[in-house]
Amino acid sequence: MVATFHSKYRDDFERTFFNKKVANIMIKEVVKFYDKADEVWIPQAAVEETIREYGFKGKLVVMENGNDFTGMSEIDKFRTESRKFLNIKENEHVFLFVGQHIWEKNTKMIIEALAKIKDTSFKMILLVICLEQVVNK
Repeated sequence: MVATFHSKYRDDFERTFFNKKVANIMIKEVVKFYDKADEVWIPQAAVEETIREYGFKGKLVVMENGNDFTGMSEIDKFRTESRKFLNIKENEHVFLFVGQHIWEKNTKMIIEALAKIKDTSFKMILLVICLEQVVNK
């Protein structure tokens, strides 16, 4: 199982619960989760400091963000099949957000900006992956 670490959980917990002791207990639970992973991926080397501060001692792999679509020889076919699968019309624009649904990710600004689009057909896809569900399956 591969887990990705890219969040400052302690900040989130302290802001939510207003209690450092509760945040520390929850950080221990977060570290237990990462301890179960076969690999833990971080998006850049600088993130290592945070996860080590939390107490994680395992191996980390820097896996930079990006995609390999530039090497796809049949990109037009991929686009056509993807639009069909997602029920997106040929002339319809698509906005995609992949990440935590938290205000720090500017989700409020995204929603407010989308509300201002009046004369353009579009779909907004908000995607979040729940690691707990992936692990338990």
